[in-house]
Amino acid sequence: FDADFTIHFKISMFFCIYINLAVYIKMDDLARGIRLPSVIDFKIGRITYDPEASVEKKNRQMKKYPPCEKIGFQLLGMRVFNAADKSFAHYDKVFGRSLSEQDIVHGLALYFQFHQRPRLRAIQATIKRFELILDWFKRQRTYHFFSSSLIVVYEAEDDDEDDDDESNDDLDRIRVIMADFAHVFPATDAQLDQNYIYGLENLIVHLKQLLQPGYTFKDVRNYYAS
Repeated sequence: FDADFTIHFKISMFFCIYINLAVYIKMDDLARGIRLPSVIDFKIGRITYDPEASVEKKNRQMKKYPPCEKIGFQLLGMRVFNAADKSFAHYDKVFGRSLSEQDIVHGLALYFQFHQRPRLRAIQATIKRFELILDWFKRQRTYHFFSSSLIVVYEAEDDDEDDDDESNDDLDRIRVIMADFAHVFPATDAQLDQNYIYGLENLIVHLKQLLQPGYTFKDVRNYYAS
């Protein structure tokens, strides 16, 4: 990855450590320094299987979440803050796959706390981060990413949500992390990764819907929660 790409957002990291000649993998703490981290994991792309997948695997992947073909992304899991008792509810991929094409936007709204006090600044900052990634994908012709994730982490409780001072930018409080690179392949004939671009563009479109005055939240919490 070029320097221009890596300075704008974080790539998930792991480190090898050696103890008594044994090798251990130590994962980076993506929520380090955040007091109450709200987390969401997106799988990006209409196609979630790589070019080497068997016909059987392709069929299995497509059956897991049929709306993905049109939506272009999946909600794999999230940690949603409840302000009343400062607790978190956890929603996994079963919940994500229970959301229809029409309801996926409400799943995003739930993550950004539309069930209590919407975190509009966090949405705006997330969109900005995503647009930086999208800009890189529209320039790079080296890699194609399949079944790769984007993870968003933000501070769940923020007293500055109603602060109109733009210098107090939530960008510093939002972390966007690329993860899962087991299925990254060389680009064919230096083509753009249209699969990833489609998914990320559509995710941004859905996030922007939450900022529209006419958006009405539909509570989808009863679909599934763990």
